Amino acid sequence: MPMMQMWPAYGPPAPAATLAQSPPVSPLPTTPLPPAPPTDGARCPQCGQPMRPEAVFCMNCGARART
Repeated sequence: MPMMQMWPAYGPPAPAATLAQSPPVSPLPTTPLPPAPPTDGARCPQCGQPMRPEAVFCMNCGARART
């Protein structure tokens, strides 16, 4: 069985990254959370998240709302 020929890499190897070479990372801007959906006390039967009165499915887990 003949040996397979190994091809050299295409181009010179990339230098290893170091902390000194890493670009600075700026923190993500903080944005306020959206207001909680209005509820009439209804909660998802699966995960317990508050649900809108007209909801058919839970926006958190996708479970069908009780009717």
